[in-house]
Amino acid sequence: MCNNDPTLAFVGFVRPTFGSIFGIAEMQARLVMHRMTHPIELSDHQIQTAIDADKKHYTDMFQYTSKRLDGLVEHMYYTDELAKQCGCYPNWKQLMRHSPKKTWQLFLGPLHG
Repeated sequence: MCNNDPTLAFVGFVRPTFGSIFGIAEMQARLVMHRMTHPIELSDHQIQTAIDADKKHYTDMFQYTSKRLDGLVEHMYYTDELAKQCGCYPNWKQLMRHSPKKTWQLFLGPLHG
């Protein structure tokens, strides 16, 4: 979401190395809606620190493969982090006890269309 306008957000501006942009865009949209309904106040310093940490993480991750492409993310790691931020990351142990079949479907779902 844009710092100067909390009602403006950009969804879908990443490039997954593997997987579909649609799953990522859906999770980004969920996070945007979560932040609009549960706003948090962050200072400019906190925002810049988070941006710098993300940039360093992905620069390090792709340092030997894709330096020329901006916005690359690893699908599973990125969507897991978004899910944790908006409170919809699954409790795998509880889900496995309740429904092993759904656990397996949830685990493999992002890897295919």
